[in-house]
Amino acid sequence: MVWDEYHLYLIEDDNALYQIKGYIIGNPYKHGEVETIKKLKDYKYSSFSNVVRQAGESQAEDMVLSCINLNLADFKKGLKLLYN
Repeated sequence: MVWDEYHLYLIEDDNALYQIKGYIIGNPYKHGEVETIKKLKDYKYSSFSNVVRQAGESQAEDMVLSCINLNLADFKKGLKLLYN
């Protein structure tokens, strides 16, 4: 489940989960804390290196890229609003 402001959502498909993971591990890159996606591996406040160990570097990078330019409407297609 994820939330935004005062809404709670159920993750309904694998694509939405993939993008949520990408958002979480890529957040320092998106907000300029690191200069490149590759530098996320050494950034101690990101779980990017954990995902690299589990899924491989290529897939971890793809997760980050999958959400960088995603608009909110497309993102919410894989979510179900539970509480408003």
